[in-house]
Amino acid sequence: MGTFDRSLFPTFKLNGRQGFAFPETSRSPSRPGGLGRVEVLFNPIGDTRLDNLWIADLRVEKAFSIGRIKLSGMMDIFNLANSNLVLGRERRQNLTTANRVQDILSPRVIRFGVRYSCFARKRPQKDPALPGS
Repeated sequence: MGTFDRSLFPTFKLNGRQGFAFPETSRSPSRPGGLGRVEVLFNPIGDTRLDNLWIADLRVEKAFSIGRIKLSGMMDIFNLANSNLVLGRERRQNLTTANRVQDILSPRVIRFGVRYSCFARKRPQKDPALPGS
């Protein structure tokens, strides 16, 4: 069995939510008398939804100290499973582009970073019993 290095910090995040509402509609042609067009809903809003979203992110951070200087190297992985979930589709059903994918979840991204911090020296405590303190 190995030992866990206390300066290595793994972090995991799981985010889940219900899929976006997908209100399927049809737009009427121009109506006589200058009444314009009308969007007709096929179902009540919220009855039809896109797939639920589950996304996992991971961060690993390693801390180093050199005197008063503290460095942390970080690696973040977003969308760990590299899912390509559909987030948006064309909702107007009387178009030739009906249901065409308009937006998908961003692909896996790996980011590297460094955090630098420097601590000030502590000032010596003054002793009130000493003269000139």
